[in-house]
Amino acid sequence: MLFSSSSLAVAVLPVALAGVVRSPKLQARDGSNPGMPYDDRTTKYCSFWIDSDGSETCQSVVDLWVPSLDAFRRWNPSITADCGGFETGKSYCVEVSGEPAQTSTTTTTISVSTPTPIQPGMVSNCNKFYFVKDGDRCPGIAASNGISEADLLKWNPKIGSTCTDLWKDVYVCVGAIGDSGTPTDPPNGIQTPSPLHPEMINVCAKFYKVRDGEGCVQVAAKNGITVDDLASWNGKIGTNCAGLYRDTYACVGIIQSYNFDDGTNMRWATVDGKYDASSKALVAAKSNGGKAVLKAPLRDFMYKARVKLDSSSGNAGVIVRSSSLSEGADAYRGYYIGISAENNGYVVIGRADNSWRELKRTSTAIKAGNTYTVKVLALGDSISVFVDDMGTPKFTIQDGTHRTGSIGTRVYATGASFDNMEIWPIVYEEFKKNMVGWVIYDGGFDARTGKMTCLDVPSGKTLMDPFFDDFILDAELSVSKTSAGDAGLVFRTTSAGKGTDAFHGYYVGLEPSRGRVVLGRADGRWTELKAASMSIDANKPYRVQIKAIGDAIDVYVGDLGRPKISVMDGKFKTGHVGVRVHNMGATADDLAIRRLY
Repeated sequence: MLFSSSSLAVAVLPVALAGVVRSPKLQARDGSNPGMPYDDRTTKYCSFWIDSDGSETCQSVVDLWVPSLDAFRRWNPSITADCGGFETGKSYCVEVSGEPAQTSTTTTTISVSTPTPIQPGMVSNCNKFYFVKDGDRCPGIAASNGISEADLLKWNPKIGSTCTDLWKDVYVCVGAIGDSGTPTDPPNGIQTPSPLHPEMINVCAKFYKVRDGEGCVQVAAKNGITVDDLASWNGKIGTNCAGLYRDTYACVGIIQSYNFDDGTNMRWATVDGKYDASSKALVAAKSNGGKAVLKAPLRDFMYKARVKLDSSSGNAGVIVRSSSLSEGADAYRGYYIGISAENNGYVVIGRADNSWRELKRTSTAIKAGNTYTVKVLALGDSISVFVDDMGTPKFTIQDGTHRTGSIGTRVYATGASFDNMEIWPIVYEEFKKNMVGWVIYDGGFDARTGKMTCLDVPSGKTLMDPFFDDFILDAELSVSKTSAGDAGLVFRTTSAGKGTDAFHGYYVGLEPSRGRVVLGRADGRWTELKAASMSIDANKPYRVQIKAIGDAIDVYVGDLGRPKISVMDGKFKTGHVGVRVHNMGATADDLAIRRLY
């Protein structure tokens, strides 16, 4: 029934052992020259044709060769919804090449475009595909795609229970819409749902099922992350969000801590040198530029690691915002923060782009064999470096050459051990786009100067788009006067409207006229929870930090080592963060929210 304009025939391999790959029976045919008459409305993207000689029914053709009846009807408009209109003596399209993705008119997410050729009998609701190569076997295909063998056979039933009818050089289904499959334990140790969004990173810890009508902004906001992080962790999405797939699980949170207690470094890719974790730490052998990276691109973040140098020469530390890594001391793009025991010790930061440029160095007592905690806080163009003292940076630099990339480790002329690593993505607002991403409910707010300015009004509220439940919020806040009134931050906030207490959520306010910081909650009326005395000056910036973990709420102002206020209150669990003023003007800047899970 099928013919080919190509002189190359597709061979069929004999059935042998379970899991042996077979080639498809279909042969390619020039789509512009079917062997029989055909409907002139047939898709112009046809690459395979079937000539109906009476030996097949419409349903048998769909079952054997086409991903779904809907696809068969789309390619062949003469076919009806009940598979009618299939005539002997006519040619029909059973496969396409280069067909644009079929998009929904009611959603910002995209429908699934089925590649070709496919494994016969594939389910019609498939939304994730794998191209079978020579030598592939069912167990390996299932494992590499984070699904069970049972799922693979369920979505590709003609493979057979022993996998003897698996064909090579075709696409098999490895994810299906509306079918979460059997959860598996992938190499990263996290229970993973299915189907997964295509091209997801391998260190995902939190997943979100994309619903019909949701776009990147909505998905990111609901999960307290940035659109940049969403796109970076789910590579198929793309920079313009054109590749967001509905009914798949997208990554919305990465693994945040690494202690190597399992004795493996499988999450960390060695780029240069030798790394081993059998001692339950990530140990780098001495080399001139050995690097190991975690392939999860980050833009704004906190990265902390325990580092121990093997020798008094050389240096070792962490790399951040890195890309284009290869073998060689400076063969990468990104930043390096290293410690060294040379000359009584120092900490250094530099920038690499296949060559080295030192940006800052300061003397710090470092000894080989001792363990030091190194922390990097990267927010916008600001990079702060801490060693042991987590409250006071050794230095802060301003450099915007590299804005996103992977984090990792690096050694030079020494060996080193790395352990107890923590990586915290941060939602950072530096107001470079004025008030984009904020909703103003009442009052007047403007950020064209690079800081949020809040007018002195009886009531003003503005909220960020993202939702947070447990988090650490840092912000710089100042009030405009010392007379009656207050200004501060709201969190876990919903149901906002016009009016002083027209919101559901918590509020931390600076109240200079009464010399205090206050924590309370509102649900249409105000309830004070606790206050602490402190002197507050007008137009002086104060660093305010709020930790909200479960029912525990801690408030810090100025001194981040000791909370001004600590309470237990479980009235509100999740919501937006934002800024509120009451008979007070204010400025706010450098809002950084670290989501906890």
